[in-house]
Amino acid sequence: MNESMIQQINQSIDDLIQTCETLRKENYTLRQMQKKAESKHSKLLGKQHTAQAKLESLLLKLKTEQG
Repeated sequence: MNESMIQQINQSIDDLIQTCETLRKENYTLRQMQKKAESKHSKLLGKQHTAQAKLESLLLKLKTEQG
């Protein structure tokens, strides 16, 4: 192996290391975004269930008053 090939290999390794670091950071960011989205989804489901229960209660109350 000559010096030029060794430099090319070293550069390729450095590029791979940089790519791995970039992907690691991106992956971390995406996981954080996913956690936030899941939390928001969970909160919205809770609000939906609460609203549904209130509507069902109101409908039952209306039927009782009409009945």
